[in-house]
Amino acid sequence: MRSQMQLSEDPYIEPLTPGEVITGWTVSKILASNHPEFKPNDYVVGITAWEDYSVVKAAQTLRKIPQIGLPLSYFIGVLGFTTYAGFHKIVNRQL
Repeated sequence: MRSQMQLSEDPYIEPLTPGEVITGWTVSKILASNHPEFKPNDYVVGITAWEDYSVVKAAQTLRKIPQIGLPLSYFIGVLGFTTYAGFHKIVNRQL
């Protein structure tokens, strides 16, 4: 969030606006979905609002978290999007 809090002439991400909901990487639980890929009780990672409940209209911004028994917090840190995508790209080449 540091990049959103700094004053910059050319920010690569929109600065924070006082009083607005912060957005950033989150792990979220699906409560309801019209998208065929996401079902209630699935967990996803993506950039969403930091609030109790959100409506996400662009499902392509979310990635479903596989149930592999790891803490959900890992999917924002050590198994974040870049690491996760790289891991699967390498593993898929091996298969």
